Amino acid sequence: MIRGVWRVWLDVWCAATIGLGLVFVGAAHPSTSFAARSYYAMIGREGGVGAPFTTEMAFSLGVLGSVLIGWGVLVLIALRQAVEGRAPWVWQAVTVSLAAWFIPDTAISIATGYALNAVPNLLFLTTFLIPVLATGRLRSQSA
Repeated sequence: MIRGVWRVWLDVWCAATIGLGLVFVGAAHPSTSFAARSYYAMIGREGGVGAPFTTEMAFSLGVLGSVLIGWGVLVLIALRQAVEGRAPWVWQAVTVSLAAWFIPDTAISIATGYALNAVPNLLFLTTFLIPVLATGRLRSQSA
């Protein structure tokens, strides 16, 4: 069972995932798109704060945000079961799903000229792996 700081860490990690999803859902409308548009400006490409807001951009960001919210809620529920020792397989499942996202997302980011997106991708992956590796959850599927 994981206690203390690592449990809180994972809850915050899930909340941040859900929060990022809300930012992207908000980007589906021009009046609430500032945070997502600022992110695009930060990584140095068109689509930033001053760029035209297209319906395609709104659709893509809204869908991306919805997927992040759903995935964040799923991972939160699953990790709470794993933290309590009721579903030890969750550690490997979430870790593999993160790798399945990280590899193509980061490769696509670099290939399409958004290489700076690899930085938050790496931060997101690393902040999940820190408590998982620190507690040995991937070494032992029994707890």
